[in-house]
Amino acid sequence: MEKRSFVTVFLCLFLLTGCGTTKQWVKEYVEQQATIAKMDTRERLQPLEQALDNNNMQVKKLVGSINGLDVRLNQFTEKLVRFTESLEEVNKSYKQGLKDVELAMQQETTQVTKKMKTLDAKLQRLGKGLITFQRSMELLEKKLDEAKKAGVAQ
Repeated sequence: MEKRSFVTVFLCLFLLTGCGTTKQWVKEYVEQQATIAKMDTRERLQPLEQALDNNNMQVKKLVGSINGLDVRLNQFTEKLVRFTESLEEVNKSYKQGLKDVELAMQQETTQVTKKMKTLDAKLQRLGKGLITFQRSMELLEKKLDEAKKAGVAQ
């Protein structure tokens, strides 16, 4: 039907221009065929135009969806950046806290070591003092025994 309308319109134009006729029936016939061809073309174009409109609406919806997704992606990226920064801060804080604990443990160990050395020195002096005291007691005991023996003999 498409080729037939095209051929009919072409023949009608050929009749009008080629024949040079001024007959009214030829003009009316050509106008009628041209009108039919225009209507046929419009009928064929209308579904294409409707499909184009539908496609345009779908494209607009897709662009809107893409823009919405882009906004959500940007929001997610911002949240991810803030979360990453928070994790880095926590990591730095943890490392600093660990260093502080290590330093405090080293200081405490140093203090305990000093106290142990001091206590060891005191214990050694006390041990020497006890030995001296014990010797003194033994010597005193011997003198008392000698004094008792001497006093008993007198």
